[in-house]
Amino acid sequence: MIVTKTMEDGVVTLSLDGKLGVSTSAQFHEVVEDALEESNEVILNLKNLSYISSAGLWVLFLSDKSAKSKGKTLKLINISKDIMYIFCKSGFHKTLTLG
Repeated sequence: MIVTKTMEDGVVTLSLDGKLGVSTSAQFHEVVEDALEESNEVILNLKNLSYISSAGLWVLFLSDKSAKSKGKTLKLINISKDIMYIFCKSGFHKTLTLG
């Protein structure tokens, strides 16, 4: 998975390209934590995310929980139909901030 980071008006956007699974979730969690240290708002652009495993869902949950505990915002945007289906089936659409 490739993560591209941009910052505009104090908001960090992380664009994901590829698969978020067991082999990429720990490294991705570190990237999100670093972004949360830099900004009060972090946006995850999932436009090019082609796959997410349970490990990927778990890291999104942990990252969201971390953001909320710090009084910060983690928002997911451009979610494909397939990824949204997984969020809905797992109940994550109720806990994560989706845009």
